[in-house]
Amino acid sequence: MKLTAILFTLILASSSVFAQKEDPKGLYRLNKLTYENNRPEHTPEFDQYKYCSDNTPVTILINSDTQKEFVFSLRHDEPRAYKYTGDVPTGRDGKGTRIYDSNNKHFALKWFNSVRPNEPEIFPFGEFITENYDKNNISPKMARSISLLEMKDKPAKHKLAGCWGLVGTKGTVAGVEIIQTPSMPMYKIYGEKDMLLTIGGTFFYWTLNVKSNTQIIERDHNCKIEWLNDDAFALSFTDDKGRQLTEVWTRTGLPKATQSIFGTDVKINPTRIASTL
Repeated sequence: MKLTAILFTLILASSSVFAQKEDPKGLYRLNKLTYENNRPEHTPEFDQYKYCSDNTPVTILINSDTQKEFVFSLRHDEPRAYKYTGDVPTGRDGKGTRIYDSNNKHFALKWFNSVRPNEPEIFPFGEFITENYDKNNISPKMARSISLLEMKDKPAKHKLAGCWGLVGTKGTVAGVEIIQTPSMPMYKIYGEKDMLLTIGGTFFYWTLNVKSNTQIIERDHNCKIEWLNDDAFALSFTDDKGRQLTEVWTRTGLPKATQSIFGTDVKINPTRIASTL
């Protein structure tokens, strides 16, 4: 019995060691920073996440977190996926990014600070800094945002479910109806009870209340929907400045660069109207 117990303990120990060498995958939250030269560890005052995919890791920075909306942005970190390296010198000068103590619950990222000289208390210049990430205390809004971006939800029961791109806003010039195209691409992902609006690299998480296929409430905007066909609709609402707006949206996927991060492959349809001038 003692021999069996010893063997079982050894198997568990070896499995645990192996697990710490996995490549990080999915969403992790920054919980502390540790340093060299006997500096005390630091618990960050800010919320920061890493999303690790098969293609490229991104840092997720929280811009705003209020009752009405949750806003975040993405920052690309490396041109390729994070791979386990161990806590050993990497790169030609030994100062490349290290990924170690890593599994599907946590990982440590060590980097040499040669780019941030103005925050010596948190990011000492000319030294290695270790960022420790885990999957604890992830904001429900952040988790839901990632679920929407991964598009892994069960199909919603309403017609709007999925991803849409803004074609433009309706208006009139000299009595003629026109479509004013957006200055930059804009997309929405509708879930069952929540949604994401994305403009450039900024993402807005809102609540969603689908009254019917012709009426929804986005955040606190009461919107009427006119279906132009199964893959396009006009959305009418009053904005925060009291203006009556009507937007035209068409079914499409997010840009390939964003889809490659979150592992989706939704067909991209044109959202731009060709000029006849």
